[in-house]
Amino acid sequence: MFVTRKNLLSAVIAATTLAGCTSSVKSPVETSELATLPIAGEWARPAGANSHWLSTSERDGIALFASDGSMVDQWQTKAEFLDSRTVRLNGKKLELFASYNPETAEPLLFTLSEDGNAIESRTALTPRGFPLEGLCLFHDEDNEDLYLFALSEKYFAHQYLITQSGEGDFQVASVRDLPIPAGGETCATDDRTDTLFIAEEGVGIWAYDASPEAELARSPVAMAGPFGELGNGPKGLATVPGGLIAFELDHPALHLIQATDEGYEHQSTVNLGDSTAPDTMTATLRNQQIEAVLFDENSEQLKLANLPFAVTPPPVAASYPKVKPEMQTAPVATIGDAADDPEIWVNPEHPDRSLILGTDKRNGLLAYGLDGEERQSLEVGRVNNVDIRYGVPYQGRTVDIAVATNRTRNSLSLFAIDRDRASLIPVTEVPTDLPEIYGLCMYQSDTGTYAIANDKDGRFHQFRLDLTDERWGGELVREFRVDSQPEGCVADDQRQQLFVGEEDNAVWALDAEPDSNSKLSMVDSIGDHLTDDIEGLTFYRGETRDYLVVSSQGDNTYVVYNAEAPYEFRGKFRIGINHEKAIDGASETDGIAATSADLGGIWSEGMLVVQDGRNVLPAQAQNFKSVPWRYIREALNLER
Repeated sequence: MFVTRKNLLSAVIAATTLAGCTSSVKSPVETSELATLPIAGEWARPAGANSHWLSTSERDGIALFASDGSMVDQWQTKAEFLDSRTVRLNGKKLELFASYNPETAEPLLFTLSEDGNAIESRTALTPRGFPLEGLCLFHDEDNEDLYLFALSEKYFAHQYLITQSGEGDFQVASVRDLPIPAGGETCATDDRTDTLFIAEEGVGIWAYDASPEAELARSPVAMAGPFGELGNGPKGLATVPGGLIAFELDHPALHLIQATDEGYEHQSTVNLGDSTAPDTMTATLRNQQIEAVLFDENSEQLKLANLPFAVTPPPVAASYPKVKPEMQTAPVATIGDAADDPEIWVNPEHPDRSLILGTDKRNGLLAYGLDGEERQSLEVGRVNNVDIRYGVPYQGRTVDIAVATNRTRNSLSLFAIDRDRASLIPVTEVPTDLPEIYGLCMYQSDTGTYAIANDKDGRFHQFRLDLTDERWGGELVREFRVDSQPEGCVADDQRQQLFVGEEDNAVWALDAEPDSNSKLSMVDSIGDHLTDDIEGLTFYRGETRDYLVVSSQGDNTYVVYNAEAPYEFRGKFRIGINHEKAIDGASETDGIAATSADLGGIWSEGMLVVQDGRNVLPAQAQNFKSVPWRYIREALNLER
């Protein structure tokens, strides 16, 4: 089917209506007087605290002007596009500007001097390998990270992390590539809501989550007529606190769009006069007045419009403490949703030779050293969850045991962990009657060593493992269930307590012994602290306090509770970027694992290992991230 502008717009009518970006009530039309700025350039915006202006153009390069139009400083390089952010880099507050040299294909980053009268820290970045159609900056205020979005002719918004060296030069590191429409040539971001907006010329405006850990998805904001109020459709746009400004293709009008709790609402249209032909636009909030700077193709001059745009920004989502990972494993070999559940094997004789186990649910079980390098790959089938217990007999010696749910055979895969070699040995498979075996955890007490596996239909089967020198196996000793799909579970061996996660509902506690009743007691439910899906559960045994940690996948957080009833909520946190080691944060997390064992150095209080569902910086197959427990304890003010 040949895709035209008309049928493309038809395809988004339903989504646009649901997003609340159209209205049956026609927005008011207003007019705005345009003032001519006494400066040259094709893009311009206020700069510094001296009422200066900064402009870019292919002819005059980058120029800094005083309010009277006199040039204060100039970087003689061809330049187009212009965006800026006030940020803190290397402990210093500065105003950073971004532009682009179309002749050399180099993105340009620079700052102003402290007195605002000079252009400095001029950095021409290595060409990206493709021409740019547009660019914009994004400041993740929650995580204090700065990014550059570069729109390419390849129909991608390429996202880069910006850092600054001690010498003042800027560097960028590739984070991820977002597919965008072929007509997406202008972008802008809202730092308060972590939103990237793309104007698809002549069609509409789309919103993307600008966070590097976010899902690759878009939603409509405003559309061209007759399905929306943007007339000929957008050519360019800019953001202001609480809203957007867009100008039309081949029509002298600006559209003011308000952000609301429900979506985006077209507030009003501003006529610029038939003699005006806007080609570029920037917008800022200055002295409580929204100012738009337009380049008018007809007069070839920069025009200033003071806009009647009174906006009330919607509330910002809750912010949570950030901790940074100090290690990440090598990516799994399988692309897509593959890595799932980690576990930590503590080497009792040589803690520095401990292992992190991780499942590749499309391939097998992996073992990594504490440096993140792969030590073993066991292609035993589609293993989903894994857990470990210690001190069992095998062929005349004491070993440790790992058990994983194997979805290839709906079985339990049993592995011996050789302490001397720090390696895993596949031993046997224990068949189950679970038609879609899924999650798993282990429990160990005086009555035996157990594997508790669940099925997607809510069933749990508890197996007593037969672990003798001659053979390993298991028998079903208990069944219980939750009402809907579970996955994560973890046992507190000392208190004989089992915690299970019902993904869309709650975390439950029950007695772990097989001959006890299976009455469920709620720890917490989806709501104030947990956002579905509830995924991984893990247990941390401290010196004075034990903790239950839950992966709250829906909002990319990790929630901590006291591990004893009444299971007091102690806080939640996110995992952000480690700039020094170029390790990205973690998101869309499935399984998690924790230990309080002293593994040396920064791991002296143990670690938390999490599966990272979106491994970026750069974009690669999924992997596992490790955070020192001390960082979490300090972030949430937990007891040791």
